[in-house]
Amino acid sequence: MKPIAIIKTGSVAKAIADQHGDFEDWILSGLGLNAEDVEIFDIQKGTPLPEPEAFSGLIITGSSALVTNREKWSEACALWLRKTIPKGQPILGICYGHQLIAHALGGQVDHNPKGREIGTIEVQFNEKARSDALFGGLSNNLVVHATHVQSVLTPPDSSVVLGRNHLDAFQAFFLPPACWAVQFHPEFNDSIMRAFLTSRADQLQAEGLDPEKLLSHVQSSNDGTAILKRFAQIVIERANELSIDEGH
Repeated sequence: MKPIAIIKTGSVAKAIADQHGDFEDWILSGLGLNAEDVEIFDIQKGTPLPEPEAFSGLIITGSSALVTNREKWSEACALWLRKTIPKGQPILGICYGHQLIAHALGGQVDHNPKGREIGTIEVQFNEKARSDALFGGLSNNLVVHATHVQSVLTPPDSSVVLGRNHLDAFQAFFLPPACWAVQFHPEFNDSIMRAFLTSRADQLQAEGLDPEKLLSHVQSSNDGTAILKRFAQIVIERANELSIDEGH
C-alpha cells in the first residue's frame, strides 16, 4: 500500500511537544499504523505539497494558525485541496484541516460567535452518519476532545453534515467522493487534553472560562481512536480495491 500523507499545518507548544509529542505522532498512534506507513509534509515550514496520486490517503492536521488570516501556505493548500478532493483518495481534515477544507470548497470560516470550545466534548451524529463509511457503526453520541476559536459557520454546498453539538453546528461533514472533516481532535487523549488546558489556563481565565472546571470534566474516551482506525481501514480497503482493478 502507498503511504498516507500527513499534511502538517502547525505544531503544538514546545512544552506539550516535549512531553507528549506532536499532532503527527498522535495521529499515527491513533491510526494503528507503523511510521513507514506515513509521510509528513510540514507545509507551514515550507515543505511542498505532495502529488496526491503517490499516496493512498491524506490527513490535514490541526494548527494554531487561523484560516481567516489567509496565509500563503494555507491558501496554497486550499487550492491543492480543491484539485485533490475530486480525485477520490480518502481525506480526513482535523480542526484546522476541517476548516481549511470548508474554506477551499466555498464554505465560510470565522470566529465562533459562541466563543472558544476546549476540553472534552460530546458530538451528536445524525441519521445520515449511520450509513456513512467512516461514522456508520459508531455511537450516535461520541466523546472526544477539542480546542478551537474558529469554526465552520457555513459548510460547502456539496457537503453532507454528519455531526453537531451546542457550540458548533458543523462538527463533522462529508464531501464526496471520500473526504471527511471533523472540528474536534480524534488524535487527542485525556493526558494531551489536560496539557492543553493547563498550558492555556491564564488565557482561558482572561476569556471568562474556568480552567479548573474544564480540567475536572476531562475524561478518557476511545471514540477518537475508533474514528482514526476506521479511516485507516477505509484507506486500506480502497488500496486493495485499486490493486485488484489494476490486476485485471
